[in-house]
Amino acid sequence: MKTLTDFFQEDCEAFSSQLLACESEREAETKCEEELSRLLSAYNDQNLSEPMRRSANEQISALRAALPLMCAHGDVRIIQEPSSGHKRNGNALFRILAWIFAAAALVLSLLEMQSLTRASLLAFACAAGACVFFWLYGKSFHEVHSSEDLVHGEVAIDPEAIVHAIKGMLAVVDHALQDLAAEEKSQQRILLKKESGSSEDSSLDVYQRLLECAFAERDSDLSKEVVSEIHYALHMKGISIVEDDRGHPEYFDHIPGSGGIVRPALVKDGFVMRRGLAAGGGR
Repeated sequence: MKTLTDFFQEDCEAFSSQLLACESEREAETKCEEELSRLLSAYNDQNLSEPMRRSANEQISALRAALPLMCAHGDVRIIQEPSSGHKRNGNALFRILAWIFAAAALVLSLLEMQSLTRASLLAFACAAGACVFFWLYGKSFHEVHSSEDLVHGEVAIDPEAIVHAIKGMLAVVDHALQDLAAEEKSQQRILLKKESGSSEDSSLDVYQRLLECAFAERDSDLSKEVVSEIHYALHMKGISIVEDDRGHPEYFDHIPGSGGIVRPALVKDGFVMRRGLAAGGGR
């Protein structure tokens, strides 16, 4: 059965390429969430028990919650951009003179309305002067560009740091899931042992006794037929007959002498239902 780390290792290069294209931390975080969802789906597609699936879902949910705490910062890039701002300035002297002449023209116009001498001519001259200076003030406008540049920093995403952090977190999750799997297997063996202590006890004793007799005369056709029938009967119960002690010496008791396997071991799902007996070096 593959672990989460195994699935991640298969897609590591493609995931790093996706992170390189990210322009912000939030975008990189989203890519990490999608990758964790993919890993969980691939892991749960295996033949797992319901407790294993539930535990894997909880562990991956915890990893998603921890993503903002993950250190993914790379180099800080300093970016300098020319400022596009500008302002318009005019000649302040022309503006002041224009307002003075305009005010004088207004005062003289009021005096002319009161029939004072020479007020009309002076009012006209001041009004003309105000117009001239307002025109000069308008012509004096020009753009003043700012020479200051905009400087800001950007923090680059570090794909290598993210991949390393995710591998570390997945290793912790895999360890927890492996402990759970080992506990499940242990419980299954205990249950199987309890079951084997009931009605199967007597039948397994009979089968193993028949096998011992058949192995004593293994070259006869009758013995071969008996062994074949017992193989089939035990296979229907999920029990395997182990006839070689070299692969699993722990399934056998060993006695001095020669002759090889005296009786085979009966094993179900890795649990020894009945120990075998081997003479000398076994088979």
